[in-house]
Amino acid sequence: MKRILIVEDDRDMSLILKSILQRDNYVISNCFNGTDALKQLSEVNPHIVITDINLPGLNGIDLLKQAKIINPEIVVIMITAHGNFKDSVSAMKMGAYDYIIKPFNNDELLLTIRKAFETIDLKKEVKYLRKELADRRSNFIGESPLSQNMLKHVKMIAPTDVTVILFGKSGTGKEVLAKMIHEQSERANGPFVAVDCGAIPDTLVESEFFGHEKGSFTGANALKIGKFEQADGGTLFLDEVSNLPRSMQAVLLRVLQERRLTRIGGTKQIDFDIRVVVASNLCLQELVDKREFREDLFYRLNQFMISIPTLAQREEDIPLLADHFLKKFGNEFGKSGLKFDTKAVNKLLRYQWPGNIREMENVIRKAVLLCDGFIIGPELISVNTVKNNVTQKFENFNLDQNRRELEKKLIEEVLTSTNGNRISAAEKLGISRKSLYLKIRDLEIDL
Repeated sequence: MKRILIVEDDRDMSLILKSILQRDNYVISNCFNGTDALKQLSEVNPHIVITDINLPGLNGIDLLKQAKIINPEIVVIMITAHGNFKDSVSAMKMGAYDYIIKPFNNDELLLTIRKAFETIDLKKEVKYLRKELADRRSNFIGESPLSQNMLKHVKMIAPTDVTVILFGKSGTGKEVLAKMIHEQSERANGPFVAVDCGAIPDTLVESEFFGHEKGSFTGANALKIGKFEQADGGTLFLDEVSNLPRSMQAVLLRVLQERRLTRIGGTKQIDFDIRVVVASNLCLQELVDKREFREDLFYRLNQFMISIPTLAQREEDIPLLADHFLKKFGNEFGKSGLKFDTKAVNKLLRYQWPGNIREMENVIRKAVLLCDGFIIGPELISVNTVKNNVTQKFENFNLDQNRRELEKKLIEEVLTSTNGNRISAAEKLGISRKSLYLKIRDLEIDL
C-alpha cells in the first residue's frame, strides 16, 4: 500500500488534503506538528510526507532535514503560501521533491503525488536492475557449502561501507570477490581501482597512492593523480597489503583515519570518499604478532574479514569451474562445444591445485589449445596427480619448524625447475615476486 503522512497544523486543511488524496486509495496518516511527525516516520514508515513549512515547534524545513536522516529515500513535498516561496526553493536544494503553493488546485495536487510515486517506483526498479546486473557480472563460481557461506557474507556486508579484509591463498579469487563487493554496493556506479601492493617499489608507493605535483621530485614531469583520488566515490582494492613497508603503513593509517590526503610536493589537503577492501595471502594477525605489520592499522582495516577457501577445500566446485573455463576458452579460440570425458574430470578432481583457480584456468586454456577434436581427454590435462612423497620421519613435532623446512624444500625445487628464474618460480608458486624474494631471504635459501 502507498502510504502518505500529512503534517499540517491547520486541522481543516489537513482534512481537506486527506479527502482529496483518498480518491486514489492512498493510506493517509495525519499529525499537526513536526515533533509528532518524527514519531510517525518510524511508526508509519510513509513513502511520502506532505508538510507545511510553518509548523509549531519543529518547522517544515527542520522536519525535512530529520526525515532525510531517518530515511534518505523518503519523498518530502512542501506546502507553502505565496510569501514563503523563497523558503520553498531552499527546501528543494535540501532534498525536497516538490512544493505546493496555497491555494492549490486539487487535480494538480493529485498529479504531483502520482508523479512522486512514479519516481519512487522507478528508483526501486533501477536499484533492483542494478543488483541483478551486479549478480550477473560477478563471476565467483561455487555451489559448495564453503563457497555459499562465503557468498552469504559478501551479500551481507556489500551494501555497507565497512572495510573488508579478504584472506586467502594466491589464485583463490580475492580480486573477483572484491569486485563483487563493489558491484553489489551503493558505490557500484563509482570506480573500482585495484592496486597490487607487492608490485610497487617501496620508493614509489606514496606517489602511487596519493599522487604528486609536477616538479615535486626528479622525474615528476607532470601532475599525477594517485589511486586514492582515482577511486573517489567508489572502491579502492589494496591487494597483498602485507607487502607495504612499515613506514607506508603508518602513512596509510593516518590517511584512512582523516579521510584526506596531500599529494607529494603539494600543500592542499584533498578530501576523498572511498570504501576500502584489502587482501592478503598471509595471515595479518600472525604478522602483527611478529611485529611485521602495524597493529593499529590491522585493527583499522579489520572491520570484517572473509576467509576464501582453497580450491582443494571446495572440491564440489571443481567441475563447475572447469566447465566455465572450457566454455570461455572454447569461445575465445573458436572451439565451442568442447566436452570433458569422465577420466579428464576425475583427473581434475584428484589433483590438489596448489595454484588454485588461477592454475586451473591455465590448465584448461592449454587443454583447449591442444585439443584437435571435440572431447578433452585426461592426456590433455597437464597436471601430475601422483602425490609427491612429502611424508617423512620428523625429528620433532614442532609445527612451525617443520612447515618452514617443507616450504623451503618446495621453493628450492621450484627454483631448480625454472633454472633460477624467480619470475617463473613466483608464478608457479602462486605468489608475487616480492613475496618470493622475502621468503628466499627469510628461509635462507642458497641460489
